[in-house]
Amino acid sequence: MNSLPQLRTARESAQARAAAETAASAQSSAVTTTPPPRRLPPALEHAGVPGSARSVLAELFTVGVLSGAEATAFLRKAGDRLGQLHTRERVGDALVGLGALTRYQVSRTLGGHAASLIVGPYRITDRLNSGSIGTVFAAEHPFMRRPVALKLMRVGETTLPAVVERFETEIRLLAGLNHPHIVAVYDAGSVPAPIEAGTVPATLMYLVMERVTGGDLEQYIYERGTQSVGLACEWGRQIATALDATHAAGLVHRDVKPSNLLLTPARQIKLIDFGLTREFASTATPIKSLIGSLEFMAPEQLADSPTAGPPADVYGLGATLFWVLTGQLPFPQVRTPAEAAEAIRSGQPKRLNEVAPDLPPAIDTLLGRMLSKSPGERPTAAEAAAALAEFAAPSTHPSADAVLGTGAEGSALRAAIGHLEDVVRDTARAAAAARAAVLAGLAGAAAARPTESAGHQRRIAEYARVLASKLAPHPNWPMFADPAHVADLTAAAAAHDLGLVGVPDEVLASPPGEHLPSDRHTYETHPVIGDAILEELAEAHGSALPFLRVARAVVRHHHERWDGTGFPDRLAGDRIPAAARVVAVADAYDFLRGVRNMAHAETVLNLTRDAGVAFDPLVVEALMATEAEFDRIFLTTPDRPGDVELVEVPPEYVVKSPPPADGKTWGLKAKIGGS
Repeated sequence: MNSLPQLRTARESAQARAAAETAASAQSSAVTTTPPPRRLPPALEHAGVPGSARSVLAELFTVGVLSGAEATAFLRKAGDRLGQLHTRERVGDALVGLGALTRYQVSRTLGGHAASLIVGPYRITDRLNSGSIGTVFAAEHPFMRRPVALKLMRVGETTLPAVVERFETEIRLLAGLNHPHIVAVYDAGSVPAPIEAGTVPATLMYLVMERVTGGDLEQYIYERGTQSVGLACEWGRQIATALDATHAAGLVHRDVKPSNLLLTPARQIKLIDFGLTREFASTATPIKSLIGSLEFMAPEQLADSPTAGPPADVYGLGATLFWVLTGQLPFPQVRTPAEAAEAIRSGQPKRLNEVAPDLPPAIDTLLGRMLSKSPGERPTAAEAAAALAEFAAPSTHPSADAVLGTGAEGSALRAAIGHLEDVVRDTARAAAAARAAVLAGLAGAAAARPTESAGHQRRIAEYARVLASKLAPHPNWPMFADPAHVADLTAAAAAHDLGLVGVPDEVLASPPGEHLPSDRHTYETHPVIGDAILEELAEAHGSALPFLRVARAVVRHHHERWDGTGFPDRLAGDRIPAAARVVAVADAYDFLRGVRNMAHAETVLNLTRDAGVAFDPLVVEALMATEAEFDRIFLTTPDRPGDVELVEVPPEYVVKSPPPADGKTWGLKAKIGGS
């Protein structure tokens, strides 16, 4: 009987895909025959054309930088000066002077790299900049003559699969976004890279985008200084609407900053560089990698980048507007990135009225909310757009009344907008219901396995909620100040052992700690199995189920250890996602109480001893501060409904009043495990 293929992690899949593409590219290069040389235009064969000019023009024609008509037109324009073009350098100067080529094209041609100017059907005209991944060039389609921005990434044997995956992600995500303030995507593809001296076979992946020619906002402010409230708020409104569309598509940009905001000649904003963008449900970002520009990063992105959500983009917009209005950053300049990160995590941003007291108090209040350390206290992108629209300059953003008018049509359109807002609110409620249903189903599947129970899952979720509440004020845990994030955490905690559905019963039946080596290896695959299940769900419905990003972090990493000896990825310290660190402590507490039958005090003592070895010391410290809550949850939440007995309990466990007449306090004690 054929065995089923092994499950592969997302990283292994990416590596395999990149290896296959590289191999296919190399094989394609090996079997492709050299096409017959193109016949030179008759004008180049004329005896009056100097050899240097003929050589340069023939090279440009052969690789496709110049068409035959363009080469002939150049010779015609050169006229009587043709005889002076007796060196390649003079030919280059003439090509630039007569408008046939750009200075960049000539530089590449004279350096022997003319072939690199052609990528698929596009002709590169200039180098613009380097983004988070790849390099961006100005280019054009030779036949359509439409100027475009061409983003290139060279993929070879040494290219990390994660980098390839990020480039592919940017292509796919941009293709799905259509918004006036998001740079448009026209085309994408890959071609064999030109083989040049000292290079190895490689592939060029390319993304063709709208060319925005007004420069970026960072450059604009450096050259022209701070801007008026009206213009800054109009730009902010445009960015916020772009972010709202991004979030509605289930995405987080994660790198909102002035240099990623381009200006059109009409001073309209375009959001660019989606190379860092992550789908709500994805954990593709390397754990704890510091991506984005530090000065514009939200505290939760510094603390736990893979699970940073839409509020992080709103924070980046708030920091950008603060800089545009004042020329200063929300936090004081410091000497090192580590000091900057610590200031953002533990300090408080400046208030706008401290730096610019003449600006409207309402703008100060709005930016204060957008820069709140708690993600849950920030407005959504849609709310920010609406608030900024009230201050937007009329010359760049006509008021709604001016656009809609006061007639019947305007009233009808206002009613339609109101209806749309109602639909959005209803959709949000439906999404919350879907989230609850999906995770309940996942948790139910895990609860059906030996060693699992619905009561155990409820206890883990409650422990996680208590820990999150205690950790929320700490500067390293700002994400837990967001009620939506805590709701995602508790729901994910209940499904933490989802991967047990793929572990055989006989392995689960072995007493804990007594697995044979082969069985132990099988058991330790369950986080990977669970993550693979959620990955499938994310690929199909990720944009509709944003909570999956937290669920995947918990399911995959709740067995990691602080010292790096856990499984499946041997992450250490704060490279372990924050949500997984919380669930690890919650799960260990419940295991020691319910399976090992330890008393509460002994359990807490054991976890304290393992702080800094198996567990995050801060999470254990939070448990110690809330241990009475843990004991109450354990004693009052049975494994199965009905498994309770009436016992005398400590008075602090009694929630209802008044006290009983006999002076004693009684409660329902859960029957758990062997207790």
